[in-house]
Amino acid sequence: MHKQFEHVVVVDVRTTCWEKGARPEDDEHEIIEIGTCILDIPTLSIAQKQSVILRPQRSKISAFCTELTTLTQEQVEAEGIAFPQLCLQLKHQKMHKYAWASFGEDHRLLVERECLARQAPYPLNALHLNVRLLTTFHLQLTQAPSLARTLQMLGLPPQEGHRAGDAAWSCAQALAFFLARLRGQPEAIEIGVK
Repeated sequence: MHKQFEHVVVVDVRTTCWEKGARPEDDEHEIIEIGTCILDIPTLSIAQKQSVILRPQRSKISAFCTELTTLTQEQVEAEGIAFPQLCLQLKHQKMHKYAWASFGEDHRLLVERECLARQAPYPLNALHLNVRLLTTFHLQLTQAPSLARTLQMLGLPPQEGHRAGDAAWSCAQALAFFLARLRGQPEAIEIGVK
């Protein structure tokens, strides 16, 4: 197996958000947290879950955003790092050497947009797997499901927590499910150690 395909980096992104119609005029959606974990392709085990908090530069965290993500403005200011620093950190961890996956194309687009806006190096591989689209095709759905609904339909445990690392882990479980099915080994899914 080619080294690029030994692992898949599974990514989830959290952005600033507001209730419908409540976004301040000068604010824009920007990444405030990236969660990652590694799906080992030969064993389908999941490991190395992490969440990295980022400091937004062009927006503030709303009460609505805190309700969805648990992140507060004070927390991202105190614990967050700059997006370019995250990109260098992911490159140092060699995340760009492996294909990556996320639950939807929007994660890829958000990372690309943020790299352009911050003039940061793209930290991931060009090969991206859209697990939401895979779910829609595999289950022959007429509408793309949420991650929570996907886990439910596949009989997988519900997501624990609201952080990006938790969602990346859940997405990796769904991807492992599909890969096991492709191999004809649905019992081969190993949840791994967090």
